[in-house]
Amino acid sequence: MSEWNFEKSITKVKKYSIYGMMENFLKNDKQFRSIRPDKKGKCELCNKPFVDNEYMTLALNKGKDGNLLICDSCRDEAIENGVSCNYRKIN
Repeated sequence: MSEWNFEKSITKVKKYSIYGMMENFLKNDKQFRSIRPDKKGKCELCNKPFVDNEYMTLALNKGKDGNLLICDSCRDEAIENGVSCNYRKIN
């Protein structure tokens, strides 16, 4: 199984080891934002704001930070680096 290592630098470097993903995991809608205000409506890797009603991808992370909600750009980059992505059918 492939794994993608991503480094994020703000004031310090954070390392994530993404080993799998679930595309279309949750929708960034009013209900989600009211339940999870801690997520700030941004990709947890690149900090790009999610658009209202945009579907987010769940990235499975081996690190202590747990799983991450990521944008399509970060998902595509992870796929290019060999991480498998399962697709969740939207009803």
